[in-house]
Amino acid sequence: MPFDKVHDTQQIYRKVLHAMSRPGEISNIFSEVEGLTLQSAMLKPTVGFLYLLLDREVGFHVVSRHADEVSQLIAQLTYSKETPIEEADYIFVLQDALGELPAVFGKGKTGNLIDPQKSATLIVECPAVANNQVLSLKGPGIKSENFLDLGLSPEWLKARALANSEYPLGIDMMFVDGMGAVACLPRTSQIKEGA
Repeated sequence: MPFDKVHDTQQIYRKVLHAMSRPGEISNIFSEVEGLTLQSAMLKPTVGFLYLLLDREVGFHVVSRHADEVSQLIAQLTYSKETPIEEADYIFVLQDALGELPAVFGKGKTGNLIDPQKSATLIVECPAVANNQVLSLKGPGIKSENFLDLGLSPEWLKARALANSEYPLGIDMMFVDGMGAVACLPRTSQIKEGA
């Protein structure tokens, strides 16, 4: 069935909200985005995130070798505006630029004490999103401990810790893979390598 902007976006919203409120638990949006026919450097599930997150009120930035082409497409689909990374509400890190992820934390906005919600959210395309015991998560929304495997090298963990060191300031993260698996890491989640 073709992608239904209203119905399928509502379903994506419910699943992403579940993943954000329960860090480390994986939702899957593949059935919602399966009908997308758009040809792009982005994964299909990432395109689903565009319809969920972006409109003319927010700014976005794309980190990719294909950033110009992808940004133009996003602006056409969502009427959102491309902004410098330091001003972006949503930063999309595509699979071809995962090595730049640690540097993104030093550039993305973390909010301020009056408006901590005026921070960036990173949407990161991963090789795979699974519950293997690679990363250990604790914090709000986690009963005792959850585990996550994103198929990423661990360099970004220190950069994230630094960006989120002055709570309530910080950067929230959403991870997605090509099979539609979605996991979220709010700024409140504590994360370390291994079980």
